Amino acid sequence: MRPKIIEEDLPTEVNNFFEICPKNEVTLCKMLYGVFSSTDNALLNWLRYLFEENGSNYELSKEDATFIKLEDAYHSEGGRVDFSIEVPKRKLKIIIEAKVGLSYPSFRQIEKYSKGADIWKPKIGEKIENKVIIILSNRVNEYHFQKIKKITEVKIINALWKDIPNKLKVKAPIVTVFKSYLKNLMEEGMLIDVRPYDGEFWIRDIGKEEFFIDSFWNYNLYHCQSAIFKNPLYFMPYFINPAKTVLEKKGLADFLGCKAYSRVFYVKIVDGKDYSSDDYKDGFDKLVKGVEIRPCYDVKNLHRKWFNGLCRLYERDNNFESAVYFLGPIRHIGKNIMKSSSIKSIQIPNQIPKGGIFKTLEELNVLMNSK
Repeated sequence: MRPKIIEEDLPTEVNNFFEICPKNEVTLCKMLYGVFSSTDNALLNWLRYLFEENGSNYELSKEDATFIKLEDAYHSEGGRVDFSIEVPKRKLKIIIEAKVGLSYPSFRQIEKYSKGADIWKPKIGEKIENKVIIILSNRVNEYHFQKIKKITEVKIINALWKDIPNKLKVKAPIVTVFKSYLKNLMEEGMLIDVRPYDGEFWIRDIGKEEFFIDSFWNYNLYHCQSAIFKNPLYFMPYFINPAKTVLEKKGLADFLGCKAYSRVFYVKIVDGKDYSSDDYKDGFDKLVKGVEIRPCYDVKNLHRKWFNGLCRLYERDNNFESAVYFLGPIRHIGKNIMKSSSIKSIQIPNQIPKGGIFKTLEELNVLMNSK
């Protein structure tokens, strides 16, 4: 006889043990702590992988005594870090800041960790000379990551939750359990593996200046210098009324508001100070290396457009610093979307949600089909 479940907060039928486990950052960190603290070399193998990938040579070995603490409190700053790891022989201390979902640490949070005197005090050894902050999350927010590296001298490393199991190189029951827990979180959407982006469509006011309008139409680029950063699947420019004259001159008057959109292939923080006109081609080749573009697209043509677009951006201001969106071919929807005077929610007809992000294509269709 199977009993009927009357607990309101639990599913009526449990198919997997992990369905009733807490699904939050704290539980995930405790699971990872269990893996590190109860298996030989799992932590060592993971750190070696991260250091090698990020050009850091701390020469960790199996003989190094390593100490790890979960939820390590630092009193003078009034907070805690998710993990602290000390390797006294290497005078090394590592802080792990863990995030789930699509969260990413703020500049202020990392700066606070970097400068916090209590955080870097050795609990075991006598002196800390090598300081590392590992941002453990579900995605790499490239814009914020590059900005963070500029506000601190502490070594910053990105790590992804989904990569951990294969980098532990340890066979143990607790590792198997941890893998199953991660898989369940991915299925629940907390650790998104297939769609690590904010939403499907991001709508942005592209302004009235011809330079920026041309960047989208002629060079398949969008660049913004503000700290506003999104990681969408598609980018949709919003052409405001003051841009009407420029659009008419280009034969694009029908695109006022939102009608055109492009697939976002890649987002990268680009700093003009890192290049000169002589080595810009080499810099561009490094930028687009590894960008995945399906064979059905004209890759050569897209690369040509992106390169020429970045060259004109450099010629306009060789000290520019922008989050650059490398876009695919321009597509059109069947109906122009116009902003109303008050932007509050997708639930209100003819309005674009705050931040311009549509989580799904269905949300955009709701807006298009509203009266």
